[in-house]
Amino acid sequence: PEAKSGFSGAAPRSLGMKGLCHQQRPPISVAAVTAARTETECGTGVEVVSQQLGCVRELPDGAAMHRHVPKDHWCVTRADLADFERRVWFALQSGTIQPTAQDEFDPRDRCIGPTIYSVNEQFIKPVTKAAGMMSWALMLHPDGLKCDLFITHAWQEGIFEFIRKVLHSWPKGTRNAYCCMLSNPQNLDIASLICNPRSSPFALALLSASHMLVVPNRNESIYMRLWCAFEASLAYENNKVMQVASAPTARRSLWWACLGVCSAALCGALVGWLRHLAFFGPITTPEDRVCCAVIIITFTGTVFLDNSAARQTCHLCGAAANALYAMTADMLGPHHGSQSIATLHATIGVCGFILAEVDRVRNIAVRFEAGLLRKGYAGSIRRASCSVQSDADYILSDIGMRTGEVDRAIQILMRAGMWNCSLRAAAEVGVDVKDASHIEFAVPPIVSAIHLYVIMALFKPQDWLCHCFAIVDLALQLSWLISCVWLPKEKRAFGIKALKKISSAMLIDHMCIYIQRMVTSSTLNVFWATQAMAGEMDTVVLRLQGALYVGMAALALSVLVAGIDKVARWPVCGRALAQFLLTRDWCPRRSSSRLALGPDEAASTS
Repeated sequence: PEAKSGFSGAAPRSLGMKGLCHQQRPPISVAAVTAARTETECGTGVEVVSQQLGCVRELPDGAAMHRHVPKDHWCVTRADLADFERRVWFALQSGTIQPTAQDEFDPRDRCIGPTIYSVNEQFIKPVTKAAGMMSWALMLHPDGLKCDLFITHAWQEGIFEFIRKVLHSWPKGTRNAYCCMLSNPQNLDIASLICNPRSSPFALALLSASHMLVVPNRNESIYMRLWCAFEASLAYENNKVMQVASAPTARRSLWWACLGVCSAALCGALVGWLRHLAFFGPITTPEDRVCCAVIIITFTGTVFLDNSAARQTCHLCGAAANALYAMTADMLGPHHGSQSIATLHATIGVCGFILAEVDRVRNIAVRFEAGLLRKGYAGSIRRASCSVQSDADYILSDIGMRTGEVDRAIQILMRAGMWNCSLRAAAEVGVDVKDASHIEFAVPPIVSAIHLYVIMALFKPQDWLCHCFAIVDLALQLSWLISCVWLPKEKRAFGIKALKKISSAMLIDHMCIYIQRMVTSSTLNVFWATQAMAGEMDTVVLRLQGALYVGMAALALSVLVAGIDKVARWPVCGRALAQFLLTRDWCPRRSSSRLALGPDEAASTS
């Protein structure tokens, strides 16, 4: 245990940790080490670091630390990365990191920043050299942290861009990440560490991890680098979850999206009020049916359309129609329901279209990252390059006959934003997994609100069958929500996309029943006998509606729990059903052929 940690108890003399006056070495202050970097040239850097080590008389031996700590323990935490970003920014402002001829970055820019090459040469190497030649990870955690997340990137991205993507996309349940720029000892002989790729720190850390986070850059696909292709091969061989990292959506874009939909809703409300007040008098039943039809069409459009501009148009028109409906519902007379119910419907509808617009903006950002991953990609890792020919020969021979399989895994990663066994199985049966990992947040709250409204309506009549439907529907909804929280990301994304398609049928049913009630109320509300007939008809309609909603909730829960791979293998229509529930632009004749993207199509998509 002492040899593994390097600093616990009586540390070995090979580590140079003589004269400890405590049982455990105090942590190194990175701030002081950074300050010592400016004094290293005049010979005072070692003394400053030694003071930070308390009673340690000699700096730790970085080479010995890396010999004793396992290679899959050279890791940093999420908090370490956030702290590293702040320190790099401070180094930029103090002039420690300067632009070069190869990297002419703007020191005031905190969006992209200097490339990792520049940060490594001007910041990581001097600081870790002053601390004892170990890596940044072991400088912070001398005992090491076991790896459960592997980060693969090409060093061409800006440091702030890289860290923002990693922090935003950090997989749930992972704690310690292997990141080569911080995990490897940059001042030591790294070539000797990676001379055998299978026993290199990259390979051992990846074997220990459960997830691999793929970080694209703006210059070139990382899979034009052979080492990144080798890491993808290892992840594929060992069934690791691969996920594309993306930057958080700009708040300004989200605010503009919400403002646009809210403005459309205000315009719809204003038109409804002016129409009633100044122009045509009370709204008629046919006009109300048209308003309901517009709501149905716009919601269906946002579910099935893939074009971003068309979806935005549906969101604006849908919000306006909902607001218009709220303003005019009380003008139809008491048989059309109260104004409070109409306002509730409209509020739910407007909120749904606002969330759908936010999802649209987020989807643009996710597809942009996928386009960066495809940028310059030649279609196969055979065309990837490596600066050391011996490494290239070893890696290509190691991948060998799996090259085609790894190429398909990378294509799935680019298409879906993620790769795992579930998506692999779905793609093998011909399902187009486009955007399969993108989670949309608009549907669950809106569908839950609609179900809650129907459950309340089912409890109103003194009918035991309606009450049974209400209880079962409530139990299915709670089960769906709990399962959605705990299931893996790809199952959540597929379950929500399936719920979106199912909810479109629910909304159409909801609006048709509303129109039917308008017709029966306006034609039968003449004599007392016809009122009784209308009441009996309402009970029958509620029973049918309850049965339909229970069936849809059961289907949504089954699809969520099964996942895309099992749904695609259902007999008779499994693949077509999985394709229909997953994608917007569904076309069975093309779904099996769209997985392999060529360079031209990739460029047009990005």
